[in-house]
Amino acid sequence: MKNNSEKRQTLDKNLSEKFVWAIAYGSSIGWGAFVLPGDWIKSAGPVGSSIGLLIGAILMIIIAISYGALVEKFPVSGGAFAFGYMGFGKYIAFFSSWFLTFGYICIVALNASAFSLLFKFLFPGLMEQGRLYTIAG
Repeated sequence: MKNNSEKRQTLDKNLSEKFVWAIAYGSSIGWGAFVLPGDWIKSAGPVGSSIGLLIGAILMIIIAISYGALVEKFPVSGGAFAFGYMGFGKYIAFFSSWFLTFGYICIVALNASAFSLLFKFLFPGLMEQGRLYTIAG
């Protein structure tokens, strides 16, 4: 008996077009993309920054091509978990999906720190007021 990926040749539509655009926009434009590169460019200089951006672009192209090949070969919903499950089994799919989740959580923390830097830039005196925390009085 054929599994579900061999029978079906197209993906079922699960998300609305508006939701897909929202995910794409939110994924590509975060606070960190605007605030943190200023610090990195100052410390790395123009050549180092250019090399870093080039390496990042090459890695993103490799990932995009890999996902494109996987979608063509396995037209199922589920992204990284589905591809890991079909290629390597349930254990690898489980661990790779959790590591991907942890990576997304780290990006949320990065964007949160960038948001606080932006807030500090927009309202410089406000961040100097009050106490952040106290220990034992």
